[in-house]
Amino acid sequence: MTTDALRFQTPPMAYGTFLERIGSLFLSLTRNPGFAAAYPWCGRAAPGLEEALSGGEESRVEEEVVRYYCMLHSSDVRYGPEELDRLQAMGGYWCYAGGLEPLYRAGAFLTSISCSVDLGAGNGLQGLLLQYLYPHHCTTQVELSGNMVRRGKRLTQWMGLSEERFEWIHGDIAEISPDSFDFIYMYLPVRPVGPGRQLYRKLARVLESSDQPLVLFSVADCFHPFAPPNLQVFHSDGHLTCYANYARTRETG
Repeated sequence: MTTDALRFQTPPMAYGTFLERIGSLFLSLTRNPGFAAAYPWCGRAAPGLEEALSGGEESRVEEEVVRYYCMLHSSDVRYGPEELDRLQAMGGYWCYAGGLEPLYRAGAFLTSISCSVDLGAGNGLQGLLLQYLYPHHCTTQVELSGNMVRRGKRLTQWMGLSEERFEWIHGDIAEISPDSFDFIYMYLPVRPVGPGRQLYRKLARVLESSDQPLVLFSVADCFHPFAPPNLQVFHSDGHLTCYANYARTRETG
């Protein structure tokens, strides 16, 4: 696979279809009694989303999907005292919503045999939506907060996704080796200073020695100063930076 092939791959569905699929999923969640009780504020966003979907205007659908998405993504942010101490010690951030663009673009790189990982997954919404939109072999969700892991597992059931496609790791992302994945997603999991620098350096060392093709999506990217030579940027727009192991993909593509 050449660098141009990576750069110009397009997602497997039109953006309007992408929005409609997520919007329809969100509405179905709202109709689930268990979900509605756990996330009543999402229920308040449902009428606007339903109206937008029936109207069919893409910009309006996008606005309502984003509104619902941000509510759901941030709803379960809670750390225990020990977890919060660990988060602060490693320079970690609270759970931020990575946005729709990474979800949309990821479809060009996920196949039925892909193994994806979200480093700092929060309640797992990003990985859950990736599996819903682009079913693939497995998604690993790594999160320091036990509460968010528990809520993510419930969301998996409410979304009707196969639990066998997910691995939930309640732990520190510094303890995870990413070289067994071919799609890596992260949204600024730690600050690139102090202990955070060591995490990014470790990630870079592991990825430099990886012998399989991989793509890394970095939102609010701070990985660039640490990226090894074999990982090159094929897309960057100030929000999302995408890396690929070009040497490996050329060997296998």
